[in-house]
Amino acid sequence: MNIFEFTKEVTDYINSNYEGYYASSIDTIKNNGVKYHGITINHGEDTVLPTIYLEQFLIEYLDGTEMPEIISKILEIDSSAREVNIPDMSFFTDFHRIKDALFLKIINTEKNEELLSQVPSREFLDLSLVVYCDLSAFLEMNATVLVKNSHLESLGISKEELFNVATNNTRNMKILKRDIAEVIMSMEKNREVVVDNQPDFHSAYDKIYVMTNKDMVFGAVTMIFDDVLDEFIMEKYSGVYIIPSSIHEVLLVPDLGNMDRDNLNSMIREVNLTSLLEQEILSFNAYYYSPKEGYSIV
Repeated sequence: MNIFEFTKEVTDYINSNYEGYYASSIDTIKNNGVKYHGITINHGEDTVLPTIYLEQFLIEYLDGTEMPEIISKILEIDSSAREVNIPDMSFFTDFHRIKDALFLKIINTEKNEELLSQVPSREFLDLSLVVYCDLSAFLEMNATVLVKNSHLESLGISKEELFNVATNNTRNMKILKRDIAEVIMSMEKNREVVVDNQPDFHSAYDKIYVMTNKDMVFGAVTMIFDDVLDEFIMEKYSGVYIIPSSIHEVLLVPDLGNMDRDNLNSMIREVNLTSLLEQEILSFNAYYYSPKEGYSIV
């Protein structure tokens, strides 16, 4: 049984055995096409419904747990979710309330075709820019929500206005550039591992910098600001290689004329496949920027 068959069996069971309950399936698309399959259960006059994801329940079912027990667990989660105050999201239809909380996020175009059909976007090389709202400004939680095509009408704005506001907000967010050796040293220090006396530690990471935003969330988008890269280069280098570490940060490597480009992309692929969650991958390509020639894919 696959997740689609299981979802149908769960919804059919609830709708057939629980009067006044209406279960329906819902898919949530995350970054890079990662999907979570779930259901919502309407009790009659609900306007906001908790989503209950079913992947773990399918595993339990395949391991031998009977359907009535699965349904009992699902209804218990639904009941518990309803005891928590569901946040009022009415503010999300008021552009003037949320405009300062709109920011850019950069994602992989090819891996997000389905998602990009639902949201306003702009192309950047082989990547795409989308807009999200930082809900922490309105709710007592750290959460974000992507602005979809359907939201533009309720917000009363155009795609161009949306991107102008989000670009300005993102540009005005503090951008961090740190020597990667210092970052790693700090991480090791927090783990109480001594690295100060390790030979050639700094030379191994010489002139590699981590760039992100002040929150270190969706910070890879900082790569689109050419004035920031111009300031980094400052006539000392002919250009800079931009390595997509994840959707949260990029690495900057000054062009010293000795970069093995083929090896660079092989390294990125290995890191993506072995060290990152699927939804955190930005790209399998490195990028190059120079003040004279602009951006290009390596």
